[in-house]
Amino acid sequence: MVRASSASVALKVINAVLGFAVTVVLARTLGPDSFGVYAFALAVIMVVGLPAKAGVPQLVTRETAKAQASGQWGTIRAVWRWSSLVVLIVSGVVFFGAVAAGLLFPDYFRSEPGITLAIGLLMIPLMGLALVRASSLRGLGHTVQGQLPELAIKPLTFLMLLLGILFVSGDVLRAPQAMALNITATAVAFFIGALMLRRARPSALDQAAPVYESRTWLATIIPMASINAMHLINTQADILLIGVFMESADVGQYKVAAQVSLIVAFGLQATKMVVEPYFSRLYHQGEHEKLHRLARGASRLNLAIALTVFTPLLLFGDDLLHIAFGAGFVAAFIPMLILSLGRLTGSTIGSSGHLLTMSGHHREYARFWIMAAFLNVVLNLVLIPIFGTVGAAISTAGTLILANGLGWWAAKRWIGCDCSPFSRLRRGGVVNE
Repeated sequence: MVRASSASVALKVINAVLGFAVTVVLARTLGPDSFGVYAFALAVIMVVGLPAKAGVPQLVTRETAKAQASGQWGTIRAVWRWSSLVVLIVSGVVFFGAVAAGLLFPDYFRSEPGITLAIGLLMIPLMGLALVRASSLRGLGHTVQGQLPELAIKPLTFLMLLLGILFVSGDVLRAPQAMALNITATAVAFFIGALMLRRARPSALDQAAPVYESRTWLATIIPMASINAMHLINTQADILLIGVFMESADVGQYKVAAQVSLIVAFGLQATKMVVEPYFSRLYHQGEHEKLHRLARGASRLNLAIALTVFTPLLLFGDDLLHIAFGAGFVAAFIPMLILSLGRLTGSTIGSSGHLLTMSGHHREYARFWIMAAFLNVVLNLVLIPIFGTVGAAISTAGTLILANGLGWWAAKRWIGCDCSPFSRLRRGGVVNE
């Protein structure tokens, strides 16, 4: 687990570096206005495409890990097929909805924002299927392989395509072309991930007859999807509402702030990929002491990484923004700090949510994110017209802290596991004060 965690953190570092490089190239090439168009279209795609992927990765990881532990190969084969079919069906519904919108608003889809959005819709099925492949690998215990396509191959391919196009075209790039390159990189990562899964799949799957539990999986996926949906609203509602109330340049500046703040939380995302399958196994096997030690260790690592990133942003963030993105993006400094503080708090106790999801408390946990998402939208509607991007950052950071705090409380009360870095373990048991 230490080796897997180290590799996972290393991948997140690579992803953060590559993602930062992609954002720098896009921001400098497109400028605040066109970059804002790209960021707004991407936020719409994330929200519209949510049903095609929300809840599916957690279900696949949990059911694969649980079925592998008991040798139920037919269940694994069935859940992989079922989840892929769900992604394709929902993507088809979204596609036909987009066609209807195009017929109703043809003028919008002839503009740069409309063209960018229309191109980006092709990303929805690719993202959903890629997550199914990655979750399957993680459930089998291949944590690093499950993360490699999305965290390293996709951003590296995107960066290489951007630099290649800029070299050939002489720095001429607009939002629609940038979105098309993003889709190409997503497709490359998906196919490489599919090849990895083909090589890693146990031979026992070939002889196993699929055992479907569609009704149970559907009942499970809905609350899990609610958690993902509310989390996405918490991270995308601000960008969408800035696009409604303010100019494209403000969207571009805020997107930079949000992108940089994500680096603070990459430790949480890295350890999540490793600990989720173990959370599922240890909880269902009744290994409470091991479960708590794992949660506490992950939280300590998350906090250390978050502080390592947050400190230089606090001290030198405005200079870093000027050097990396240009003078037009220095206004992102204060929103970046506020969002980074929210990410820092989430990294400290965020493992609680992963534990709740993997232990079957996903329905209860979903309520926290529903409440936080609703509050986030309300606060954004109130604060953006008054304080602009700073108001959006306050709304998002505040509700992230609220949802993660409630998750920490719930894991401690319902499971008896304090997922904070400072908890202590009682002998023979469960928790700590």
